[in-house]
Amino acid sequence: MLLILGCGRGVGLGTAKVFARSDEFSHIICVSRTPKNQEDLGLKIKWRHFDCLSEASVNENVALIEKEIGPVKACIYNLGCNLGFRSLETTKVSTLKRALDRGAVGAFIAAKALKPYFEKRFRAASNFQNENNASLNINLKLKAATTVTHFFGLTGATASLRATETQLAHAAAMFARRAVAQALHLEFKQMNVHVSHLIVDDIIHSPDTVGKMLGREIFEGEEYKRLKDERKGVVLGEDVGKAYFYLYQQERSAWTLEMELRSGNSKPWWASTASDINLRAKI
Repeated sequence: MLLILGCGRGVGLGTAKVFARSDEFSHIICVSRTPKNQEDLGLKIKWRHFDCLSEASVNENVALIEKEIGPVKACIYNLGCNLGFRSLETTKVSTLKRALDRGAVGAFIAAKALKPYFEKRFRAASNFQNENNASLNINLKLKAATTVTHFFGLTGATASLRATETQLAHAAAMFARRAVAQALHLEFKQMNVHVSHLIVDDIIHSPDTVGKMLGREIFEGEEYKRLKDERKGVVLGEDVGKAYFYLYQQERSAWTLEMELRSGNSKPWWASTASDINLRAKI
């Protein structure tokens, strides 16, 4: 079963649709705080609504999902934390804290809630009863590696790698998410959990994000539609989902910790100028 935390109409729904096509997944649980953007996506994909930043709420709902639906085999943390273009003067302390909560604290809460279930299945697969991690020997680890694998993905952005003068809160939050991913990778791999940070260094097509930034007239216009259809300067959610599915399927001998995605005609973050990443300039 796949659990997507922060399921908007871009990467979240795109990833849900990709995983739903696989026979490996009988259930896809899409989590959002409110049902306002919910759409019917078939029998495999179901919606749940709870606060991904509340430790009590996440713990309670993960327990219910594990009990009522089945084991969480893969989880993708996809909460957005771009709270708009703001200078230092216009960024409040509360805004920075809110971005950090969505960027890193929520990922921490999710990982902590899922770890006992990942660990339980790892131990069961290795037929190991002793609760002392230090006593695990290499033979038991190798045996477990061939029988059970979990995946924990975190969605990153250009701001995961560099900050601009109007993205202080967003970049701080995404830098922190990247750090969480790196730390989880080292801890979770001991339980045969593949942790991967997927950085989307471009504009993601979604009415929830770029649609609001561009405005309805431009977002629904012919020029933007052409760019989307030709995959120029716009990354589609399902294409990100395909990348996530590739990461999920990777063999343990060659796991990817971090991957960058961008559309074919876009410059990477380290070669871009301010005008290159200006959404209106692109279209």
